[in-house]
Amino acid sequence: GQSVSTSTGQDIVAYVKENYTNPVLSLDMLSKYFGMQSSKISVIIKKELGVGFHDFLTELRLNESKRPLKTTSLPAKEISLKCGLGSEKTFFRIFKNETGITPSTFRKILNRS
Repeated sequence: GQSVSTSTGQDIVAYVKENYTNPVLSLDMLSKYFGMQSSKISVIIKKELGVGFHDFLTELRLNESKRPLKTTSLPAKEISLKCGLGSEKTFFRIFKNETGITPSTFRKILNRS
């Protein structure tokens, strides 16, 4: 097969960055949108970013979730929906996996100052 231009990689990354708050964003969705196999898209993202699609997506969503935790008193449930993480349970699990603390603890620590 012919090699994929880096612009494709950048397009895919840009698309993910624009759409990561969509809870149904998936490799499948990307493969339909770009007309490529999802395995190929996976490889391109890994090449482009050094991390896999799911890790990249999770990181984007987590970073997005930290802002409203810092600056608003929105309930975790609303934040998780806003970030495309779906359920509050998923949000808590992912957040705790990545940071070692729960979103509410994160919020408490920040609001101490």
